[in-house]
Amino acid sequence: MRAPVGGRTCLLPRILIIEDDAVTRRVMAKGLGRNGHTVEVVGRLADAVTVAASFQPDLIIADWLFPEGVALEVARAIRQLYPAVPMIFISGLPIHTFEQNAQPLTPLRILEKPFSLQDLRDLIRQALG
Repeated sequence: MRAPVGGRTCLLPRILIIEDDAVTRRVMAKGLGRNGHTVEVVGRLADAVTVAASFQPDLIIADWLFPEGVALEVARAIRQLYPAVPMIFISGLPIHTFEQNAQPLTPLRILEKPFSLQDLRDLIRQALG
């Protein structure tokens, strides 16, 4: 067992998914939920910090680009709330196009679209050590 944020104890980490594409969001949530994770999803950047504050995630998976902008500022705000919570960014863009901008959020974990649920699970294990 691990002792996540806020003194809660659970078997598997709580995962917050921040993704604007409904299909991708649903596939990730179902796949990780089947593995026993508690999953919360957010479809808009505007809601992400509020949901993160109430959900208290152990891991955050965030798309990089949204119709309303880039996830960088939201990720920085969440990082201030939870400095130790690992983040995984997913993107259809080549990694080098945003790696430099996200440097303050290191360790940086990036998963390029398209990806499989197994790819995501492997990166989650790596992120949580």
